[in-house]
Amino acid sequence: MVFLPVLCAGAEFFGIQFHYSLYPLAAFYLLLALPQLFLCIGGTIRISPKAKFGWGILAALLVLSDRGYWVHAFFVNNHLLLGFYFTLSVIGIIKYRENRQLFWLVIAAMALATTSLQRNEMAVFAFVPTALLMSLEDLDRKHYAAFLGTFLAIAFGWQFYRVAKLGVGVHIHGWGMAQVGLFCCYLASYPIVHFQILRKNVARRAPVIFLLLGTALTIGILLFAPSRLVKSSLCLWDSLTMANVYGEHRYDWGILWIGFAAVYLLNLALVKDRVLALLSWGIALFFVLRILIFSLPMFKGIVCNNSGSRILMHILPLCGIYVAYALANAFSEGTDENTSDVGPETP
Repeated sequence: MVFLPVLCAGAEFFGIQFHYSLYPLAAFYLLLALPQLFLCIGGTIRISPKAKFGWGILAALLVLSDRGYWVHAFFVNNHLLLGFYFTLSVIGIIKYRENRQLFWLVIAAMALATTSLQRNEMAVFAFVPTALLMSLEDLDRKHYAAFLGTFLAIAFGWQFYRVAKLGVGVHIHGWGMAQVGLFCCYLASYPIVHFQILRKNVARRAPVIFLLLGTALTIGILLFAPSRLVKSSLCLWDSLTMANVYGEHRYDWGILWIGFAAVYLLNLALVKDRVLALLSWGIALFFVLRILIFSLPMFKGIVCNNSGSRILMHILPLCGIYVAYALANAFSEGTDENTSDVGPETP
């Protein structure tokens, strides 16, 4: 999956634009990877290794059951690949929080940078795993510098080069300046982690702060440009409701989304597992950012079958892992607390 862009580049030798068969293969490898990604964070659940692998298989089957997955498995687009890389970045952050190994941070940073290289708006969604990392109470400043440096060098190095060569108005009007602003925001996160007083009062609440800021900005758009946000929200609802399970739209989640929402709300109310708490914050922040970003003037909003709708594929693998982990935790004897860290605080 990592070398798919390189392999597609070789298609020019055969007089075609893409090696079309690589996309079904990438979708298949995503299914193979999901049980392994589940095992990375499911190690603390008190069940047998075979049972853990079985729950990992369930995560893959949940993704397989979504018809959007089948569309993208045969669609020349990169959304399923981005779903893998984004999920890998979040899993890497959670794994680092368990064992403090720099290896996982580097993997997370490289995966996160890869998503930003493939789609411009993913540079904004990178706030999700970054916030989960910043909320770690005893985060090593050198480790965070390594994570931030790896991510910024890969993600923004290429973007700045592209803007410098082709101009600011590439692909999306004004996106070049937005890249500069995002770069500065990520740089500004380092002093928050570096200074003890900021780390204690701000960094540990990073997921909460980002979620509240995103919600506040979304409400601001509702007040000043209500038609855009309302239209985006209604289409979001339209694309996720069970009424469209057999509808004409190709990217509806239908009943899979209803099941995920039920598990999500149940976990928020009843379960206090730290890994589930982190996943819950991350998924909630993703959806808030999704509505916010695609309600901005530079985008066309969330309409069925456009990027605002297809971007659901970026969070689909993580949602599958979330449901499988929640169910595995419910049928187990709990988790090994000594291998988990303290989750994000609320203000």
